[in-house]
Amino acid sequence: MIIKTISSIVPGYRGNGKPFGALVPTDTILKHIGNADEQALDIFDTAFIREKIGIHHVALTSDTIECMKVLWDHRSDWTPAQAFAFSQHQFNRVLYDMLAVAIDDCLDQMKQKHTPDGTMHISHHIHLTGIMHPFIEDALFRVREKSGIRLTQTCNTIVIQQGCTSLLTALRLSEALLKGNIVPGAHILITAENNMISNTHTLAPGKAKRENINEWIYSSIFGEAVAACLVSDQQAGDDVPESSGPSGWEVTALRENVLLEDWRLKYVYSAERADTYMHVRAREVPDTYYLGITKALAAAVQLSGGLDHIFRICLHESNPGLLIRVADGAGIPHEMIPSTCAEIGTLAGVSSFLLLDIVNREFLRLRAEGKEVDDKVVMASVGEGYSKMLSGYVCLTAL
Repeated sequence: MIIKTISSIVPGYRGNGKPFGALVPTDTILKHIGNADEQALDIFDTAFIREKIGIHHVALTSDTIECMKVLWDHRSDWTPAQAFAFSQHQFNRVLYDMLAVAIDDCLDQMKQKHTPDGTMHISHHIHLTGIMHPFIEDALFRVREKSGIRLTQTCNTIVIQQGCTSLLTALRLSEALLKGNIVPGAHILITAENNMISNTHTLAPGKAKRENINEWIYSSIFGEAVAACLVSDQQAGDDVPESSGPSGWEVTALRENVLLEDWRLKYVYSAERADTYMHVRAREVPDTYYLGITKALAAAVQLSGGLDHIFRICLHESNPGLLIRVADGAGIPHEMIPSTCAEIGTLAGVSSFLLLDIVNREFLRLRAEGKEVDDKVVMASVGEGYSKMLSGYVCLTAL
Protein backbone atom coordinates (compact mmCIF):
# COMPACT_ATOMS: atom_id res chain seq x y z
CA MET A 1 0.00 0.00 0.00
CA ILE A 2 1.23 3.46 -0.90
CA ILE A 3 0.47 6.87 0.55
CA LYS A 4 0.35 8.82 -2.71
CA THR A 5 -0.25 12.37 -1.43
CA ILE A 6 -0.88 14.02 1.90
CA SER A 7 -1.94 17.52 2.92
CA SER A 8 -2.86 19.28 6.17
CA ILE A 9 -4.37 22.65 6.99
CA VAL A 10 -3.99 24.31 10.41
CA PRO A 11 -5.95 27.55 10.98
CA GLY A 12 -3.79 30.60 11.46
CA TYR A 13 -0.66 28.63 10.60
CA ARG A 14 1.50 27.56 7.65
CA GLY A 15 0.37 29.36 4.52
CA ASN A 16 -3.05 28.06 3.52
CA GLY A 17 -4.29 27.99 7.10
CA LYS A 18 -3.85 31.69 7.79
CA PRO A 19 -7.22 32.93 6.44
CA PHE A 20 -9.21 30.33 8.39
CA GLY A 21 -8.44 31.24 11.99
CA ALA A 22 -5.71 32.26 14.38
CA LEU A 23 -3.21 31.06 16.95
CA VAL A 24 -4.70 31.85 20.37
CA PRO A 25 -2.21 32.20 23.25
CA THR A 26 -2.82 29.69 26.02
CA ASP A 27 -2.30 32.58 28.44
CA THR A 28 -5.36 34.27 26.95
CA ILE A 29 -7.49 31.15 27.36
CA LEU A 30 -6.48 30.63 30.98
CA LYS A 31 -7.04 34.29 31.77
CA HIS A 32 -10.67 33.89 30.72
CA ILE A 33 -11.38 30.48 32.22
CA GLY A 34 -9.46 31.03 35.46
CA ASN A 35 -10.43 33.35 38.25
CA ALA A 36 -11.24 36.63 36.51
CA ASP A 37 -11.13 38.65 39.72
CA GLU A 38 -7.66 40.16 39.89
CA GLN A 39 -8.18 40.99 43.58
CA ALA A 40 -8.75 37.35 44.49
CA LEU A 41 -6.05 35.52 46.44
CA ASP A 42 -6.40 32.35 44.35
CA ILE A 43 -5.90 34.01 40.94
CA PHE A 44 -4.98 31.33 38.40
CA ASP A 45 -1.45 31.32 37.00
CA THR A 46 -1.96 31.95 33.28
CA ALA A 47 1.60 30.82 32.47
CA PHE A 48 0.88 27.31 33.76
CA ILE A 49 0.27 25.67 30.38
CA ARG A 50 3.02 27.55 28.60
CA GLU A 51 5.72 26.93 31.19
CA LYS A 52 4.86 23.49 32.55
CA ILE A 53 3.53 21.79 29.41
CA GLY A 54 5.25 23.87 26.74
CA ILE A 55 2.25 24.81 24.61
CA HIS A 56 2.24 28.53 23.88
CA HIS A 57 -0.70 28.76 21.47
CA VAL A 58 -3.54 26.66 20.10
CA ALA A 59 -4.74 26.89 16.50
CA LEU A 60 -8.49 27.54 16.30
CA THR A 61 -10.87 28.30 13.47
CA SER A 62 -12.61 31.66 13.36
CA ASP A 63 -15.91 29.88 14.11
CA THR A 64 -14.55 28.36 17.32
CA ILE A 65 -12.93 31.63 18.38
CA GLU A 66 -16.24 33.43 17.89
CA CYS A 67 -18.04 30.78 19.94
CA MET A 68 -15.51 31.19 22.77
CA LYS A 69 -15.96 34.97 22.72
CA VAL A 70 -19.74 34.61 23.04
CA LEU A 71 -19.27 32.38 26.08
CA TRP A 72 -16.81 34.80 27.65
CA ASP A 73 -19.16 37.77 27.02
CA HIS A 74 -21.94 35.93 28.91
CA ARG A 75 -19.78 35.07 31.92
CA SER A 76 -22.45 36.24 34.38
CA ASP A 77 -25.57 35.41 32.36
CA TRP A 78 -25.38 31.72 31.53
CA THR A 79 -25.52 28.61 33.67
CA PRO A 80 -23.20 25.68 32.80
CA ALA A 81 -26.18 23.93 31.19
CA GLN A 82 -26.87 26.94 28.98
CA ALA A 83 -23.22 27.20 27.96
CA PHE A 84 -23.22 23.48 27.11
CA ALA A 85 -26.40 23.75 25.04
CA PHE A 86 -24.97 26.73 23.15
CA SER A 87 -21.73 24.97 22.21
CA GLN A 88 -23.51 21.81 21.07
CA HIS A 89 -25.54 23.71 18.48
CA GLN A 90 -22.56 25.36 16.78
CA PHE A 91 -21.37 24.11 13.39
CA ASN A 92 -17.72 24.61 12.51
CA ARG A 93 -18.23 25.66 8.89
CA VAL A 94 -14.66 26.93 8.52
CA LEU A 95 -13.26 23.51 9.45
CA TYR A 96 -14.92 21.93 6.43
CA ASP A 97 -13.84 24.79 4.19
CA MET A 98 -10.29 23.88 5.22
CA LEU A 99 -10.94 20.20 4.52
CA ALA A 100 -11.96 21.03 0.94
CA VAL A 101 -8.65 22.89 0.54
CA ALA A 102 -6.68 19.91 1.87
CA ILE A 103 -8.45 17.53 -0.52
CA ASP A 104 -7.88 19.88 -3.45
CA ASP A 105 -4.19 20.00 -2.57
CA CYS A 106 -4.02 16.19 -2.63
CA LEU A 107 -5.74 16.09 -6.01
CA ASP A 108 -3.47 18.77 -7.42
CA GLN A 109 -0.45 16.76 -6.30
CA MET A 110 -1.88 13.77 -8.15
CA LYS A 111 -2.33 15.83 -11.33
CA GLN A 112 -5.69 14.10 -11.78
CA LYS A 113 -8.08 16.79 -10.70
CA HIS A 114 -9.30 17.48 -14.23
CA THR A 115 -10.40 14.14 -15.66
CA PRO A 116 -12.58 13.94 -18.79
CA ASP A 117 -15.84 14.11 -16.85
CA GLY A 118 -14.55 16.69 -14.36
CA THR A 119 -14.38 14.29 -11.43
CA MET A 120 -11.95 11.94 -9.79
CA HIS A 121 -13.33 8.56 -8.76
CA ILE A 122 -12.47 7.42 -5.22
CA SER A 123 -13.52 3.91 -4.23
CA HIS A 124 -13.82 4.72 -0.50
CA HIS A 125 -13.75 7.75 1.77
CA ILE A 126 -12.64 7.12 5.35
CA HIS A 127 -13.14 10.08 7.68
CA LEU A 128 -11.59 10.25 11.15
CA THR A 129 -13.01 12.41 13.89
CA GLY A 130 -12.70 12.67 17.64
CA ILE A 131 -16.29 13.87 18.09
CA MET A 132 -19.33 12.83 16.07
CA HIS A 133 -21.93 15.48 15.26
CA PRO A 134 -25.26 15.28 13.42
CA PHE A 135 -24.04 17.32 10.44
CA ILE A 136 -20.99 15.25 9.61
CA GLU A 137 -22.34 13.11 6.76
CA ASP A 138 -23.85 16.09 4.97
CA ALA A 139 -20.72 18.17 5.54
CA LEU A 140 -18.50 15.47 4.01
CA PHE A 141 -20.82 15.12 1.03
CA ARG A 142 -20.61 18.86 0.37
CA VAL A 143 -16.82 18.84 0.74
CA ARG A 144 -16.49 16.06 -1.85
CA GLU A 145 -18.90 17.83 -4.16
CA LYS A 146 -16.89 21.05 -3.86
CA SER A 147 -13.69 19.19 -4.74
CA GLY A 148 -15.24 17.41 -7.72
CA ILE A 149 -14.96 13.94 -6.19
CA ARG A 150 -17.56 11.26 -6.88
CA LEU A 151 -17.55 8.00 -4.95
CA THR A 152 -18.24 4.78 -6.80
CA GLN A 153 -21.76 3.50 -6.34
CA THR A 154 -20.58 0.43 -4.43
CA CYS A 155 -19.27 2.30 -1.41
CA ASN A 156 -20.40 4.58 1.37
CA THR A 157 -18.47 7.02 3.48
CA ILE A 158 -16.87 5.37 6.50
CA VAL A 159 -16.72 7.60 9.58
CA ILE A 160 -14.50 6.43 12.45
CA GLN A 161 -14.65 8.12 15.84
CA GLN A 162 -11.13 7.82 17.19
CA GLY A 163 -8.36 10.17 18.24
CA CYS A 164 -4.60 10.05 18.25
CA THR A 165 -3.96 6.63 16.63
CA SER A 166 -6.74 6.94 14.04
CA LEU A 167 -4.41 7.12 11.02
CA LEU A 168 -3.08 3.66 11.89
CA THR A 169 -6.65 2.32 12.02
CA ALA A 170 -7.47 3.99 8.69
CA LEU A 171 -4.38 2.56 6.99
CA ARG A 172 -5.15 -0.95 8.23
CA LEU A 173 -8.71 -0.64 6.95
CA SER A 174 -7.50 0.79 3.63
CA GLU A 175 -5.13 -2.14 3.17
CA ALA A 176 -8.02 -4.57 3.57
CA LEU A 177 -10.30 -2.59 1.27
CA LEU A 178 -7.67 -2.32 -1.46
CA LYS A 179 -7.06 -6.07 -1.40
CA GLY A 180 -10.75 -6.66 -2.05
CA ASN A 181 -11.17 -3.88 -4.60
CA ILE A 182 -12.02 -5.04 -8.12
CA VAL A 183 -11.11 -1.68 -9.71
CA PRO A 184 -7.44 -1.62 -10.85
CA GLY A 185 -5.50 1.31 -9.46
CA ALA A 186 -8.26 2.32 -7.08
CA HIS A 187 -7.63 5.10 -4.60
CA ILE A 188 -8.96 5.59 -1.09
CA LEU A 189 -9.41 9.05 0.36
CA ILE A 190 -8.62 9.35 4.08
CA THR A 191 -9.55 12.58 5.82
CA ALA A 192 -9.31 13.70 9.43
CA GLU A 193 -10.48 16.55 11.61
CA ASN A 194 -9.92 17.78 15.14
CA ASN A 195 -12.96 19.90 15.90
CA MET A 196 -13.06 21.70 19.25
CA ILE A 197 -16.16 23.85 18.82
CA SER A 198 -18.47 21.56 20.82
CA ASN A 199 -15.97 21.63 23.72
CA THR A 200 -15.96 25.41 24.06
CA HIS A 201 -18.38 25.22 26.99
CA THR A 202 -15.54 23.79 29.09
CA LEU A 203 -13.73 27.09 28.57
CA ALA A 204 -16.43 29.06 30.38
CA PRO A 205 -15.25 31.74 32.83
CA GLY A 206 -14.22 30.54 36.28
CA LYS A 207 -13.74 26.97 35.09
CA ALA A 208 -10.00 26.55 35.65
CA LYS A 209 -8.70 25.61 39.07
CA ARG A 210 -5.76 23.40 39.95
CA GLU A 211 -7.99 20.86 41.65
CA ASN A 212 -10.23 20.31 38.61
CA ILE A 213 -7.53 20.28 35.94
CA ASN A 214 -8.89 16.99 34.56
CA GLU A 215 -12.03 18.81 33.40
CA TRP A 216 -10.51 21.65 31.39
CA ILE A 217 -6.95 20.70 30.39
CA TYR A 218 -8.07 19.00 27.16
CA SER A 219 -9.92 21.96 25.72
CA SER A 220 -7.22 24.45 26.67
CA ILE A 221 -4.29 22.74 24.91
CA PHE A 222 -5.91 21.03 21.91
CA GLY A 223 -5.92 22.89 18.61
CA GLU A 224 -7.97 22.40 15.47
CA ALA A 225 -6.86 21.15 12.07
CA VAL A 226 -7.86 18.98 9.13
CA ALA A 227 -5.94 16.72 6.78
CA ALA A 228 -6.35 14.45 3.78
CA CYS A 229 -4.35 11.77 2.04
CA LEU A 230 -4.79 9.44 -0.90
CA VAL A 231 -3.68 5.82 -0.69
CA SER A 232 -3.46 3.17 -3.36
CA ASP A 233 -2.08 -0.30 -3.94
CA GLN A 234 -0.18 0.81 -7.03
CA GLN A 235 2.74 3.12 -7.67
CA ALA A 236 1.89 6.32 -9.52
CA GLY A 237 2.14 6.24 -13.29
CA ASP A 238 1.65 8.97 -15.86
CA ASP A 239 -0.37 11.07 -13.41
CA VAL A 240 2.75 12.30 -11.58
CA PRO A 241 5.59 13.90 -13.59
CA GLU A 242 9.11 12.66 -12.85
CA SER A 243 10.13 16.16 -11.79
CA SER A 244 7.74 16.04 -8.84
CA GLY A 245 9.96 13.57 -7.02
CA PRO A 246 8.95 10.26 -5.42
CA SER A 247 5.56 8.88 -6.40
CA GLY A 248 4.61 8.20 -2.82
CA TRP A 249 5.56 6.42 0.38
CA GLU A 250 5.22 2.65 0.55
CA VAL A 251 3.91 1.28 3.83
CA THR A 252 6.47 -1.42 4.67
CA ALA A 253 5.27 -2.16 8.21
CA LEU A 254 2.15 -1.27 10.15
CA ARG A 255 0.97 -2.26 13.61
CA GLU A 256 -1.64 -1.14 16.10
CA ASN A 257 -2.23 -2.92 19.38
CA VAL A 258 -3.81 -2.45 22.80
CA LEU A 259 -1.32 -0.92 25.19
CA LEU A 260 -3.56 -0.84 28.27
CA GLU A 261 -7.05 -2.18 28.96
CA ASP A 262 -7.88 1.15 30.51
CA TRP A 263 -8.74 4.70 29.51
CA ARG A 264 -6.94 8.00 30.06
CA LEU A 265 -9.64 10.29 28.71
CA LYS A 266 -13.36 9.93 28.17
CA TYR A 267 -16.56 11.96 28.12
CA VAL A 268 -18.35 12.30 31.44
CA TYR A 269 -21.89 13.50 32.05
CA SER A 270 -22.44 15.80 35.03
CA ALA A 271 -26.03 15.59 36.30
CA GLU A 272 -25.37 18.45 38.71
CA ARG A 273 -24.36 20.85 35.92
CA ALA A 274 -26.39 19.19 33.13
CA ASP A 275 -23.42 19.13 30.78
CA THR A 276 -20.80 16.77 29.39
CA TYR A 277 -17.05 17.30 29.42
CA MET A 278 -13.89 15.45 28.46
CA HIS A 279 -12.34 13.99 31.61
CA VAL A 280 -8.56 13.58 31.30
CA ARG A 281 -6.48 11.71 33.86
CA ALA A 282 -3.83 14.38 33.36
CA ARG A 283 -1.22 13.13 35.79
CA GLU A 284 -1.24 9.62 34.29
CA VAL A 285 -1.01 10.70 30.64
CA PRO A 286 2.78 11.42 30.50
CA ASP A 287 3.88 8.00 31.74
CA THR A 288 1.31 6.25 29.54
CA TYR A 289 2.49 8.23 26.53
CA TYR A 290 6.13 7.44 27.23
CA LEU A 291 5.40 3.73 27.70
CA GLY A 292 3.44 3.45 24.46
CA ILE A 293 5.65 5.60 22.26
CA THR A 294 8.93 4.02 23.32
CA LYS A 295 7.63 0.49 22.64
CA ALA A 296 6.27 1.42 19.22
CA LEU A 297 9.31 3.50 18.33
CA ALA A 298 11.82 0.77 19.20
CA ALA A 299 10.00 -1.74 16.99
CA ALA A 300 9.70 0.69 14.06
CA VAL A 301 13.36 1.73 14.20
CA GLN A 302 14.49 -1.89 14.25
CA LEU A 303 12.28 -2.79 11.28
CA SER A 304 13.69 0.18 9.35
CA GLY A 305 17.31 -0.87 9.83
CA GLY A 306 18.27 1.46 12.67
CA LEU A 307 18.55 5.22 13.16
CA ASP A 308 21.32 5.55 10.56
CA HIS A 309 18.87 4.62 7.80
CA ILE A 310 15.97 6.86 8.80
CA PHE A 311 15.30 10.36 7.44
CA ARG A 312 12.79 11.53 10.05
CA ILE A 313 10.95 10.12 13.07
CA CYS A 314 7.38 11.34 13.64
CA LEU A 315 6.16 11.04 17.22
CA HIS A 316 2.53 11.79 18.00
CA GLU A 317 2.59 15.27 19.47
CA SER A 318 1.27 15.41 22.99
CA ASN A 319 3.49 18.25 24.21
CA PRO A 320 7.09 19.41 23.62
CA GLY A 321 8.36 18.16 26.96
CA LEU A 322 7.28 14.60 26.26
CA LEU A 323 8.87 14.63 22.80
CA ILE A 324 12.21 15.68 24.29
CA ARG A 325 11.91 13.01 26.98
CA VAL A 326 11.36 10.29 24.36
CA ALA A 327 14.11 11.57 22.06
CA ASP A 328 16.68 11.78 24.83
CA GLY A 329 15.70 8.38 26.20
CA ALA A 330 16.15 6.77 22.78
CA GLY A 331 19.28 8.71 21.85
CA ILE A 332 17.62 10.42 18.89
CA PRO A 333 18.94 13.82 17.72
CA HIS A 334 16.23 16.44 18.18
CA GLU A 335 16.53 17.56 14.55
CA MET A 336 15.24 14.16 13.41
CA ILE A 337 11.90 14.76 15.15
CA PRO A 338 9.61 17.38 13.58
CA SER A 339 7.45 19.27 16.05
CA THR A 340 4.80 22.00 15.90
CA CYS A 341 2.74 21.46 19.06
CA ALA A 342 4.36 24.30 21.03
CA GLU A 343 2.83 26.79 18.61
CA ILE A 344 -0.44 25.11 17.58
CA GLY A 345 -1.35 22.75 20.42
CA THR A 346 -2.12 19.05 20.35
CA LEU A 347 -4.11 17.99 17.27
CA ALA A 348 -5.23 14.47 18.24
CA GLY A 349 -5.63 12.32 15.11
CA VAL A 350 -4.57 15.08 12.71
CA SER A 351 -1.13 15.19 14.34
CA SER A 352 0.11 12.16 12.36
CA PHE A 353 -1.07 13.62 9.05
CA LEU A 354 0.54 16.99 9.77
CA LEU A 355 3.90 15.49 10.67
CA LEU A 356 3.98 13.27 7.57
CA ASP A 357 2.98 16.25 5.43
CA ILE A 358 5.86 18.32 6.87
CA VAL A 359 8.35 15.48 6.39
CA ASN A 360 7.18 14.76 2.83
CA ARG A 361 7.58 18.38 1.78
CA GLU A 362 11.01 18.60 3.42
CA PHE A 363 12.09 15.37 1.74
CA LEU A 364 11.01 16.60 -1.71
CA ARG A 365 12.75 19.94 -1.19
CA LEU A 366 16.06 18.35 -0.19
CA ARG A 367 15.91 15.88 -3.08
CA ALA A 368 15.16 18.74 -5.50
CA GLU A 369 18.28 20.50 -4.18
CA GLY A 370 20.30 17.42 -5.09
CA LYS A 371 21.02 16.38 -1.53
CA GLU A 372 21.39 12.73 -0.52
CA VAL A 373 18.89 11.85 2.19
CA ASP A 374 17.74 8.56 3.65
CA ASP A 375 14.51 7.26 2.16
CA LYS A 376 12.86 5.87 5.30
CA VAL A 377 10.43 7.51 7.73
CA VAL A 378 8.87 6.02 10.84
CA MET A 379 5.91 7.21 12.88
CA ALA A 380 4.95 6.11 16.38
CA SER A 381 1.63 6.91 17.99
CA VAL A 382 -0.27 6.35 21.22
CA GLY A 383 -3.72 7.40 22.29
CA GLU A 384 -7.28 6.63 23.23
CA GLY A 385 -9.33 4.21 21.19
CA TYR A 386 -12.39 2.13 21.99
CA SER A 387 -12.09 3.00 25.72
CA LYS A 388 -8.59 1.54 25.77
CA MET A 389 -5.09 2.91 25.26
CA LEU A 390 -3.66 1.97 21.86
CA SER A 391 -0.17 2.29 20.48
CA GLY A 392 1.42 1.48 17.16
CA TYR A 393 3.72 2.46 14.33
CA VAL A 394 4.01 2.74 10.58
CA CYS A 395 7.25 2.39 8.58
CA LEU A 396 7.49 4.15 5.21
CA THR A 397 9.92 4.02 2.31
CA ALA A 398 10.02 6.65 -0.44
CA LEU A 399 9.35 5.37 -3.97
